[in-house]
Formats: sequence, C-alpha cells, structure tokens
Amino acid sequence: MFYSYFKFLITSTNQHGVHSPFVFDFVTKGLYKNKIKNNLIKIEKIRYQWSKNNNKIFIEDFGAGSKIFKNNQRTIKQLAKHVALSPKKAKILFSIINYFKPKNVLELGTSLGLGTTTIALANHDALITTVEGCSQIHLEALTLFKQNQLNNINALHHTFDEFLEKNNQLYDTVLFDGHHTYEATIKYFEKLLPAKHNDSFWIFDDIHWSKEMENAWEYIKNHHEVTVSIDLFHYGLVFFRREQKKQHFIIRA
Repeated sequence: MFYSYFKFLITSTNQHGVHSPFVFDFVTKGLYKNKIKNNLIKIEKIRYQWSKNNNKIFIEDFGAGSKIFKNNQRTIKQLAKHVALSPKKAKILFSIINYFKPKNVLELGTSLGLGTTTIALANHDALITTVEGCSQIHLEALTLFKQNQLNNINALHHTFDEFLEKNNQLYDTVLFDGHHTYEATIKYFEKLLPAKHNDSFWIFDDIHWSKEMENAWEYIKNHHEVTVSIDLFHYGLVFFRREQKKQHFIIRA
C-alpha cells in the first residue's frame, strides 16, 4: 500500500493537469469545492458513537477476508475503526455524489452503513439500494438508517449474486464496496454492464488495496465500454459517455 501511494503521489495531478472540460468541472466544482462541513459533522458523530460500542457481532465474510482480524467475531468499535468509511473517504464520496447528483444508486456492500449514509446526505433526492450479505451487519445498518430517518435507502440482505440474478434496473451510479478480489470485482463489473446508461458513473472502492485490486482496476479502466476513468487513490471512477474520447486521469483528492 505504501509503494502504491508513493507512486500515486508522483504520478497524480490537480486541476491544472486536467485537459478535459468534463473532468475539470468535476474537479474544480465538485471534488475541490468545500461545502460538506455540516454533513461531515453528522458522519463523525456516528463514528464517535460507534467508538464506544463494545457489542460483538459475527461476521459472515464473502470476500477477500480481513488484513487485520484473525476471526469472525468483532465489536462495533473495532469495525468502526478498521472497516467503516474513513473521514477522508467520506469527504471524497460526499463530493462525488453531491456534484453529479445521481438519482438511482446501487451500493454493493453496505457494511455498517456509513457510506450509504454519506450518499443519502450528499443527495437527498437519490433512491439508494444497498446490498449486504452478512445478516448481523445488515441489522446494524438498518438501525443506523432508522435512527437518522434516512427513508430513501432500501437496504437488502442478499449476497451480491442473489441480488444480481434478479436485477433488471438501470443505475446512474454503482458503488462497488464488497469483495476485494480480482475475480469478484471483474465478475460484478461485467454482470452490471447491462445496468448502465450513457451518463452512468461507477465507483470502485479500494482500488489500491492489494495487487489483485490494482489489476482489476487496470482491466476495468481499459475496458472498451469505459471512456473516462479517474484514479483518486481511495476510489476509482469510470464513465461510459460515448461523446468523450478515452482518457485516464490520476488526481489528488
């Protein structure tokens, strides 16, 4: 991870290195515009409450597993510290959603629900479907959404495969935040290609989490249906706009 971040720092740029009006507007009017302070306070209050929660839950792990935990029993406090959306990532995710304002959003991997909550706060008009395979984590997320009166979230307890077998919707945005393996990331990317439209954009979490995820990101950004891709280190964004020429950007967020 350290080498990947160092490489990112020496190859990335800010708005001055962006030669695309579409991406330049996103960077200057979305990514770098500071209008999220009050919403981040709400997110950090939730994180603080979790930091005192020693309730234990059993984790059903369907993905690459944890680099930190050796067993499947964890406290909410531990999950909040090591798994939940970090303050840096919350800021970036909020900025992305607040700028593009997607109406129909799919999230694969609810976890404790902090990312889902960030999306809901960033765009109150969004209809968010979020899918989680672990039953106890799903219940914790439902509690969070109810406590914060987030009525635009449809939280489902399914494996990703179960959900995608029945899906027939188009999505403005898909957030891939579940199985951190090459095989699973590519599989769900390709399964969801029929669910995109010209103005869809997809967000991939932790694209530098491992060599597998970096390889998956290389495959996705070079896919023939992807036109514009943006590496923000913590997230990778891809767009399918046919009017755009194929370009890849590495941008410091």
